[in-house]
Formats: sequence, structure tokens, C-alpha cells
Amino acid sequence: MLFAILVSIQPLWQQQVDSLERVLNRPDITTEDKIHTLYMLSRDLAFVDRLQALEYADESLELATQAEDRRGMAYAYRILGSIYSLDENYFTSMQYIHLAHELFVQQEDSAGIANCYVSMGHIYRNLNEREKEERFHRLSYDLFKKLGQPERTAVAAHNMGETYYLHGQLEKARAYTQEAIEILSGISHAALTSSCYKVMGLIHLKEQDYQEAKRYFQKALDISEGLGKDAQKIASAESLIRLAEISGILGNPSREKAYLEQAAKLSQENNLYDYQVRSYYQLALHYARTDDVENTRRFMVRHKELSDSLQVILTNDRARLTQGMIHIEQLTKKTEELEEQAAQQALALEIRNRTLILIGVFLIILSLLIYKLFRTLREMREKNSIIQMQKEELAELNASKDRFFSIVAHDLRSPLGSLKSFTTLLADHIDLMSLEEIKEMGVQLDRSVDNTMQLTDNLITWARSQMNEIKTEATEFDLRPLVENVHTVFASVARHKQITMEVSYPEETTIFGDKNQIEFVIRNLVNNAIKYTREGGTVKLEVLPADD
Repeated sequence: MLFAILVSIQPLWQQQVDSLERVLNRPDITTEDKIHTLYMLSRDLAFVDRLQALEYADESLELATQAEDRRGMAYAYRILGSIYSLDENYFTSMQYIHLAHELFVQQEDSAGIANCYVSMGHIYRNLNEREKEERFHRLSYDLFKKLGQPERTAVAAHNMGETYYLHGQLEKARAYTQEAIEILSGISHAALTSSCYKVMGLIHLKEQDYQEAKRYFQKALDISEGLGKDAQKIASAESLIRLAEISGILGNPSREKAYLEQAAKLSQENNLYDYQVRSYYQLALHYARTDDVENTRRFMVRHKELSDSLQVILTNDRARLTQGMIHIEQLTKKTEELEEQAAQQALALEIRNRTLILIGVFLIILSLLIYKLFRTLREMREKNSIIQMQKEELAELNASKDRFFSIVAHDLRSPLGSLKSFTTLLADHIDLMSLEEIKEMGVQLDRSVDNTMQLTDNLITWARSQMNEIKTEATEFDLRPLVENVHTVFASVARHKQITMEVSYPEETTIFGDKNQIEFVIRNLVNNAIKYTREGGTVKLEVLPADD
């Protein structure tokens, strides 16, 4: 019996991923099959391992572009749009989806069009445009059902269930989610099944049917445990937090605490920062309800330090990506102008070639035309070379722009979430705190605001310097206060990773330079040092005199 159980929990979905990877490594695989296999892998891994899914999608798009495979390009664009949507980069996501949709329409690929509708539905859901969300999920559901594709019909039904749950139409949500579960029982797509169970749990929780809600959330977790590293991590984290909520309602604080600790651990291991922040905040509220002031403070500090550390890590990229977005717009305009000129010159070249045939007897005129022809060709090669270089630069900047949107989408919430947590704790539990504790939290709030403002000032200074709006202003100044200030800013980040910071400098530290720019350099060096030092390590910040 034990052997039968172990065999049964080996998911067919994981077998499918492994099988696709084996196909990908075959030496005799054709380019067309490789493009399709890369797309299938990217699609199946999008909700499990976004980074790996992005690598497969990029490789699929590159191969399809080289092979001029327009259908392959369309599928690559579609999955890239879905991946960027999961990272909350909706502008870039919608661009890719529209490119894919246009290509699918040209190819008359109904399944591809339906997949685009799925992605559009998710984007409009995240933008809180409920009518458009329902319309596109309905279009994908009807089209997949018409095409007779069970797996994609189950995906569309699951999406419809989530949509109606968010709209508060629980009976419709239940019907579509149950349909998805019944379809999936015949094809064994475990990761998607766990997500469907999560939705059923949310429906019962909304109806205050706590026992049924617990049962479905636990079924989602049981599937995730069987899948291991290939589990649907978001469904698992959401289920744990909801089970903690139910335990609190039913008066079982020990189970509530255990579920929240599991959710925090899962979120930390899989970089689900939003769920990690939610777990810390709920743990702080749990301890506040039990009058455990020490643990309440401990988890609020963790909540704050996590938010602050994310702010510090993302500041560097934000400055570079801000300048990159401005450059992309300028480069796009120049590239379009050069391409138009190249097209016009190509047309002129064709006309000249025909003219040469007609008036070939006039040798002098022919010589002049040949001279002009060679000169035009040379100019075209030069301009085409410029176009190619700018296309490569544009591709790189587009990647930077994509990362910028991902950073901003998450980063705008982090400092505000940290401040909101402190103020909520003060508002809800001020009667339980002493005057000294209230003062201490006030100091932490003030320090968090100061650090955020200082990081923002550095970002603005860097962006302006990249646009040549400011000039270097060198003066003599003492380096020690600047070093101590950097040490203070990153102390909490280092403590969060259990990293020891050591600072040392000689008695004389007067230097000549631009104070703001030097501080920015030192902050980035310390930020990278902390970021790439393992837990329990040491970061040393030393000021040493040069030989001259």
C-alpha cells in the first residue's frame, strides 16, 4: 500500500515537464520542434519558477525570430506577456500580448488567440477593470471549449471561477471552479488543481462555512507537499494564511500561530515578499491580541526591516532604469526615422537601376549614375549599421525598462506598507503599550521615513546626473561623518541577515571631491556587500590613505 501511495503522488504534470526537457536535449530535434517545446516548458513553469520560464520564453523567441517562424514568435510573445503580468509589469505585458494577438490573427490560430484572451483577462483583473476581466476570460473559455482542449478549458474555467469570486458572485464561482476540478481529475494537472482547491476554500470562507473552507485549503496544501519544489507556491502561501485566519476565528491561537509561521517560512524560501510581509504583520497582530509585547515588537521590526531591505536593494536599479526609459523613447524615434530613410533610399535605388538599363547607351550619364549608386549603397550600409546598433541598444534598454516597471510596481508599496503596519499597530493597540514603547515606535517610524527620503533623494540625484542636469561640485570635507551615516542606514539591513558590520578609519580623513556623489558610491558598495554576503558573515568598511 505504501508503494502504491508513493507512486500515485508522482504528478503527471511533473512527468510532462521532465519529458519536455528530455525532448529539448535530443540532438536530432528540429528548430520548429525546439521552438514549440521551449514555449510549452515556459507556459508550464510560469506559475512555478518565473525565472526559468522567462529563460525558456526568451530562447523560444530568439529561435523563432531567426527562423522567421511567425507562429513561434506569437507564442513566445504571449508567454512573455503572461510572465511580465505576474511580475506586475502590466505596460510591457500588454505590449507583448497585443503583438502575439496580431500574429495569431494573421496565422488564423484560434488556440493562440484564446491564450491571449486569458492573459488579457489577468491583466485587467490586476488593473481592477472587472467588466473587461470577465469579458476576456469568457471569450477564452468559450473558444477553448469550442476547440475541444480539456486542459486549456480547465484553465479558463478556473479563471472564470476566480473572476466571479472577486465579483462576489459565489454560486457562479463555485460552478466554474468545480467544472475545472472535474476536468483536471481526468488529466492530472496537480499544480492547477491545488489552485482550484484554494479558490473553493476562499468561496466557503466567504460563506463562513469554516469546516469546508479548511478542508479545501488543506487539500491544496496536500497537493503542494506532494509536488515539492514544483508546487504552486502562491496557492500554498494563500492557503496557509487563510487557515491561520480560520483558526483565529474558531479560537485556536496555537494553530493560527503555527500556520502563520509556515506561511512566513514558505514565503521566505520562495521570495514571495508580499506574502512574507503579510505573514509578519499577521504574526504581530496575533501576539498583540495575546498581550505578548516582546514578540509583537519583534515581528513588527522584522516587517519593517524586510520592507527597508527591499527598498535598499532596488534603489540602484531604479536610477539606471529611470534614465533608460528616457533614452528608449529617444532611440525609438531615431530608429524609426532611419528605417524610413532606408526604405525611401531602397526605392530610389530600384528606380535608378531601371534607369541605367534604359539609358545604358549614354555612357557619361551611366557613369554618373553608377557613381551615385555606389555612394548611395555606402550610405545605406552606414545607416543600416547604425540602425542595427541602435536596435541592439534598444533591446537592452527595453529589458531595463521591463525591470524598472517590476521594481516600481513592488517598491512603491514597500515603505508605505511598513509605515502603515506601525500606524495600524499604534491605532489598534496603543492602550496596551507603555509611554516608552510608544516613543520607541515613534523613533522607528521617524527613522524609517528619514531613510526612505534619503534613498529617494539619492535616486533623484543619480537620475538627474544621468541626464546631465547637475554638475560635479568638489569641496574639501571630512569623510568620517559620511561613513558613519552610511553605516547607520544599513545597520538594520545587516542585522536582518545576521551580518556583522565593522567600520574603521584613520585620524585624518579629509578628502577633496563631490560629497553627494561619493556618498552615493559608498552606499552602493555597502548595499552590494550586504546583498552578496551570506548569513553570519562580516562586512568591513575601511577608510585607508592612498600612497600619494
